[in-house]
Formats: sequence, C-alpha cells, structure tokens
Amino acid sequence: MQLNEKTKYFVEAVPHQLDGYNLVDHEVAVAYKKIDIAHIAERTSAINCVHSYVHFGDNPYTEQLIEDIIKLCCQTSRCNRFYTNYVAFYSHQYPTARIQELEKNYDSFNYFHMPLLAFCQIQYHIDFNTPVSPPGSYDRKYSALLNRHTGDRFELFQHLKQNNLLDQGYVSYRNVARNPSDERADISEPYRNFDETHYPMELRGNPREFVYHYPVDNFLFDFAVETYFGSGESLLLTEKSYKPFYWHKIPMVIGNTGNQHYLESLGFDIFRDIIDYSYDLEKNPRRRMSPYLEQVSAVLKLDVSTINNLQSRLQKNHDRFCNLVEMCDRVLYSIDKNTTYIIKNY
Repeated sequence: MQLNEKTKYFVEAVPHQLDGYNLVDHEVAVAYKKIDIAHIAERTSAINCVHSYVHFGDNPYTEQLIEDIIKLCCQTSRCNRFYTNYVAFYSHQYPTARIQELEKNYDSFNYFHMPLLAFCQIQYHIDFNTPVSPPGSYDRKYSALLNRHTGDRFELFQHLKQNNLLDQGYVSYRNVARNPSDERADISEPYRNFDETHYPMELRGNPREFVYHYPVDNFLFDFAVETYFGSGESLLLTEKSYKPFYWHKIPMVIGNTGNQHYLESLGFDIFRDIIDYSYDLEKNPRRRMSPYLEQVSAVLKLDVSTINNLQSRLQKNHDRFCNLVEMCDRVLYSIDKNTTYIIKNY
C-alpha cells in the first residue's frame, strides 16, 4: 500500500493477502470480491455467487454499503437449497443492530466479527524490522494530541488547562474541527507546547502516514478521546487505542462503553493497578467523561518509578501488539479458505 501526495489521506489498496479483491471505498477501507461459482469446474455448491466483503479500515462501514448488501440478499432465491447470492461480511467492528437484523432476515448473509482485522493497516505504516525501545526517561508524563477536535476533546483540553496540567505533557489543539458542529469547541488560538513537523498548524487533513507515529517520544501516558465516542451501539476502535502499546505507552482512552475492556480482552495489560476503569462501564456518555477526567488527574499525581514492573509490562504489550499484527496476516489468508468452505457446504 503506497501513499502518494494526492491520496495520502485515504487508502488506495487492499491488503496484499486479499488476492483478487477490489477496494469499495478508499475512506472506509472495505474490500470486495465476487466469486462466480458457475465458472468453477466440478461445481458442488448450491450457490451461484459468493460476495465477500472485508472491512479492514478504522471508519465504520456506510449505510450505502448495507443497502447494497440488502439488494444482493433480496436477489437471492432459495429452492431446494439453491442460493443465487451468498454474502459474507468480515469486520473488526461489533455488529450493529442493523447487521443483526440482516442475519435474522436472510439465511444467505453472515457477519463475521474478527477483531484482528483492526491491525490490517498498521503494518503498512510501521517498519516492524526496526526494533523499538522504550525511552530511557520521561521528560513529561503524558501526551494529549487533540489535533482534530470534538466537544469531548475540548473538555479534556479544558480540564488540563484549568488544573494547570498542560506543562506536564505534550499537548496540541489545532482548532481543526471534525465537522461543522464542532467549531463551537475552537479555542481563541491554536495551542501546542512542543515542536511538531507532522501536523503544522495550517494543515486541515489527517495524513495516514503519520497517524501510527508520535511526534515526540519521552512520555508515558497517552490521553485520547476516541473518534467514536458517545452512546453508539457498536464498538469501533481506531489507532488511538492501539498504537500506544507498540510505542511503550499506557493508553488512557475514552470511547464508547467497554473501550478499555475490549483492549484487555485482546491480551493487553491496561494497568488496572493504577487506573480505575469504572468510567469505561458507563453507558451514558455525559456521565462517562467526569470520572475519566478524575483518572487523568489521578495518574498525573503518581510517581512513575513506583509503578510495579513498568518496563517489563510495557515490553509485553509491545510484543503482544506485534503478535497480533502477525496473527492478522493469517486471518486475512484464512478468509479465502472460508470462501472455499462456503462454496462446498451451501
């Protein structure tokens, strides 16, 4: 996946393991392949066509894509176990209520929740052949890179400012709103308290070549508000939740309910001994922010040297991240095997 000046804000290729797939949408990052069974010798399947979708990006799939899948399902007939179309959808996003309804309504549609697909794009931006070591010391305790702000990120920035915590971290707030309604969260002047080359103040976009990297290194905690924060029914994590583990950081992320618990289920150490994750269980987003900010203040009072086995735990998280990327490769290769199974058994 090569990124050039024109398309560096988007995805322009599918993972190389998905042989024969085409890109449906360069922003959403969904790959598609149609397998015409009629052209396969010694056909043993009762399916005419298999339509395979692989959602490997960190944006939610669109309503238009769901409508397209419904059209395919509606074209499906079942007579003596004959399917005109069979649709398989692979994604790391928790299935929405709409997806669950489709599975109930159409026998020929299956949704496969595959968490490891979240690591598809990471390997195109990070050189895993170059060893990464943790910083020898921490000049500052945290980072809070609020480059594309929302009302919730404004709350985090205001908390840090009003409690005189800005100087303890690397903080940026560039007044780049995610959508017009977020302009209310602009501050009088863009703020940044460190040198930055990746995201100059005038840059309005979000180049993918930088999102998995940090512009600075010598800090420990990464405070972040996920892209999808609210009362959404479906959990979808972006690089904000994952990348700190690779760079030997401790992510303190607030997103939809269960964000941090989900990371723990993937095998990461989320440092429960020093962070109270009660906020992660709160379903109401307005009530979720206050206890999160309390934890932000609490960890900044910690003496980092007192955290039990800090360096070895950070290293284990780094290694776990690398293992998940390797496992993701195997998952991608397995999707074609899944298609073969579908053809032979339906």
